[in-house]
Amino acid sequence: MDDHSVGSERFLREALVFLVSPVRELNRLIRGEAWNYRTTQGNAVPATPIVFYSTIGDRFIAENMKEKLKYSDMVCIDLGLTYGDSYDLENDRPYDFFLLRMEGNLFSEQPTISSVNALGLVHSMKINLQRPNLQMVLGLYLHFNYYQSNADTSNVSLNPYKISEAASVGPGLLFRAKFKNHLTFSASTNLSAILLGGSQTDHFKIDNRDYNMGSGFSSKLNMELQYNSKLNILLNSEDYRIFSWVGFDPNNPNDIHSNV
Repeated sequence: MDDHSVGSERFLREALVFLVSPVRELNRLIRGEAWNYRTTQGNAVPATPIVFYSTIGDRFIAENMKEKLKYSDMVCIDLGLTYGDSYDLENDRPYDFFLLRMEGNLFSEQPTISSVNALGLVHSMKINLQRPNLQMVLGLYLHFNYYQSNADTSNVSLNPYKISEAASVGPGLLFRAKFKNHLTFSASTNLSAILLGGSQTDHFKIDNRDYNMGSGFSSKLNMELQYNSKLNILLNSEDYRIFSWVGFDPNNPNDIHSNV
């Protein structure tokens, strides 16, 4: 919408608003906003930073690099979306800041989609520091993470894995330091309670199902070093501890109703 446009441009804009949101355009017609001329556009919305990225490269999975047969490499595609600024003081509503990421594999025996990750802000609070080039934010976040791999027939000893953090919530601490030489260091750490999760298991199989439901906790540590918006070095670490709801008791093979 642009309330300082006139003529055919104004008509086309209002017609498009009707197609996208009929109720909103009806309200504009009732209030006379559809033809009133103003010096402002009429749809001023704060600019939200949105970053989309895609990468392609080589990826490898390994259990023990000392044994050359225990690894699998493949062509990997990584897609990501960042919505909002995690350090914005106006983040007072859920999902004012969130991250989405998906990783896929090509030309390999691994799954086409091997991981899906999402992080959404629920509430944040700024922590005041003495120096203006330092920022710290304490927040509450929702987590969703999914990882999967398949057994590789060319590397039989390479065990597959499946991890799901379907419903998880917990605190997170963010830190950012900007230096005069165009160097920026960022770090974040998260600890979350996994309310609903799942993991591959060797002890609980029903037909083709080789995973079990469970709860637990996860911890994450992310660090990034950026120079002049041209060079990024990232280090990400994640740890998941999931405890089964229903499992297999080694002392009683016929009992699959024991918590493990």
